[in-house]
Amino acid sequence: MDNFDFEVSKEEWSCLPVDDIGYISAKKILSLSKMEAKHLMHIFQRNRYKTSGWRNKDNLWRSTLGLDKTKGKTIFDFGSGFAVEALQFLKLGNEVILADICEQNLKAAEHLLNSCGYAPKEITLIDYDEPY
Repeated sequence: MDNFDFEVSKEEWSCLPVDDIGYISAKKILSLSKMEAKHLMHIFQRNRYKTSGWRNKDNLWRSTLGLDKTKGKTIFDFGSGFAVEALQFLKLGNEVILADICEQNLKAAEHLLNSCGYAPKEITLIDYDEPY
């Protein structure tokens, strides 16, 4: 781990890959209206969870993560990105704690969740040494 640079990692994750769309910056997400953000989240979900796609082939992704069965739990979504999975857990009545190394990503995730009528229980920024 001598070559690991936390600041470089934060920069590399400042634009997140979105299945079948490409990389989108948190800044772009935060500039969207509530309606635009909700529409984008709909696109994220459609692309990620189609059963013919590479990620969720035969519903394996959703099944493995327990997205359709997990209820009444508190989920710690480490590396939450834009909170696509967090939204699925929230829809089933779970509480979700978002955690990421990029503060802007956390703000974008919260914006996307809010646009869909949900909110995280907590938001945790992860630093190299400790979460705070």
